[in-house]
Amino acid sequence: MLSSADLMFIGHHFATTFYMTTALLQGAGHQSAMILMFLGEMTSPLMNTHAVLKFAVKIHPESTLIHNALVYSEYIYAVVYLPMRVVLGPLAAAHLTYDLLLTKEGRQNCSVFITLLWMPMCWGVLFGSIPWITEAWEMVQDGLTLKYGPDYDYGEEYIHHHTDL
Repeated sequence: MLSSADLMFIGHHFATTFYMTTALLQGAGHQSAMILMFLGEMTSPLMNTHAVLKFAVKIHPESTLIHNALVYSEYIYAVVYLPMRVVLGPLAAAHLTYDLLLTKEGRQNCSVFITLLWMPMCWGVLFGSIPWITEAWEMVQDGLTLKYGPDYDYGEEYIHHHTDL
């Protein structure tokens, strides 16, 4: 069964693939696609590091190295993620919206039909990231106090089962 987060992940990648494919087919929009992807994916290494460490600390709760790495990765990820999604992403999307819908050159370079398909996807990804923005804001407010420590309960689907081989 897919969770709502899984569906958002799939929808996000569908929208990205559609955006890139239509930009390629019409020969315009590739720069906007690259800018949006850069701003969205710039924090992926930090997010992935945080995701790995928050589960590693559950498997090895006695590890000081993992715990300390998680403390700093959580904070650094949140501090970098927030300006990307709250400031730079919306500024890029607003500029793109203005350029493609309200300028003659934008309407000549990119089909209005495609633009009207792109804009909900572009803004939808930004609004869809509100739960992660909220989480990152809480992490920044917590400072170097872990949100996802060794005792955090992720629910049944994340239980690590040890087996004897």
